[in-house]
Amino acid sequence: MKEIKRKILVVDDDIAFCRLLERVLSADYSVLSCTNPIEALEIFKSNTFDLVIVDLYMPEMNGIQFMEAIMNVSRAMDIIFITAYAAVETAVEAMKKGASDYLIKPFQNEELIHVVKGIFEKRKLSEENKWLKEQLEEKNRPEKIIGNSTGIHEVFDLIKRVADTNSTVLITGESGTGKELVARAIHYEGTRRNMRFVPVNCSAIPENLLESELFGHKKGAFSGAVTARSGLFKHADKGTMFLDEIADMPLGLQPKLLRVIQEQTVRSVGEEEESDIDVRFIAATSKDLKKLVADKQFREDLFYRINVIPISIPPLRERTDDIPLLADFFINRFGRNNKVLSDEVMTYFLEYNWPGNVRELENTIERLMILSKGDIITAADLPFEILNRPESDDVSLHDSYIDRKRVILDRFNKSIVLDALQKNSGNVTRAAAALNMERASFQRIMKRCGIKSDEFRE
Repeated sequence: MKEIKRKILVVDDDIAFCRLLERVLSADYSVLSCTNPIEALEIFKSNTFDLVIVDLYMPEMNGIQFMEAIMNVSRAMDIIFITAYAAVETAVEAMKKGASDYLIKPFQNEELIHVVKGIFEKRKLSEENKWLKEQLEEKNRPEKIIGNSTGIHEVFDLIKRVADTNSTVLITGESGTGKELVARAIHYEGTRRNMRFVPVNCSAIPENLLESELFGHKKGAFSGAVTARSGLFKHADKGTMFLDEIADMPLGLQPKLLRVIQEQTVRSVGEEEESDIDVRFIAATSKDLKKLVADKQFREDLFYRINVIPISIPPLRERTDDIPLLADFFINRFGRNNKVLSDEVMTYFLEYNWPGNVRELENTIERLMILSKGDIITAADLPFEILNRPESDDVSLHDSYIDRKRVILDRFNKSIVLDALQKNSGNVTRAAAALNMERASFQRIMKRCGIKSDEFRE
């Protein structure tokens, strides 16, 4: 693939000098020259340049004035000043204002080529660093929480309200509802977003290793401690620690955890001195902590310390309006060859109980995208547990297929229409266009579902 040449604008009132720079640089770069700075400014406004080479002294406008004028238009270019020896101080002053380098007349062609090449190598490195930083930020950015149901909107509201505080948060919800997603959203919406988010699954680390993992240890503190370890509490300093499955924290460690949260101090295993930390704690569980407290399986004081701000995530079966939105999101993520779900599959999705919640829906769609043979995924592609669904309150298996499909599709249509209207501030034309629907068809669904567009207008 041919590399696109960098673009250079040369501005100097000496036409012979402009032609010289064009000859020297045109082999490797796209060069345009102009002898009038006023005209050059207009050229700059209508084009994009990577580098501007400008004479410091010109009759209509000096180089400093020209630099200030183009920097009001864009700062996405480098600037080299050409100057006589007597004006070096002015050129240095120009560099303080944003110029990249300067050359003193007369100079050798090789000197010009060297300076220009150096500027572009530095720019390329800067662009690569910026790209790598963006990729890292994208990788670390929390996955978007998808949903438009009342229950999930309440979660969104709580995330915004608690993000900028240091209060401890307890997130509850069934397995697969997205508790870590909510914890990450709180972290990345808050003031600690540029610091570490440290997740710890309390049920995944063996009890005999958990204290050392969390608190760290001194060299020789126990058999096998051949080196010192700082521990995850210190690793999370200035950031956020997410204690997932907090209900599985061993009883013997719970008073030590309570002290860390309350006092913000840590003492490594084998150490006598405590170290100060600054950590925001978010905990999560899929179990009933109140029942565990009553059964003496979880400390009451720790429960009240972590339950300062409770956030409950509803299971997927209680937010069925979100299923079409979630399904669309996962289809776009895992989609191959533009595969789509049939209406019948969506009917099964809306009727299914989803005991594994959003995680189960995600895994199901990924499997369907990989294993289904046709472009349209049908009920024949679905796993047995979804096909063998139980009765739901408003749709009975004793109803005809047509009746079941009508009820479920009405629910689906209402969900996507409400979402489109909300995103387009009640503008029916734009909302219909966003769904690739005719305006009349969109309005028929609105009428059938009793939806009024003015409820969404700001």
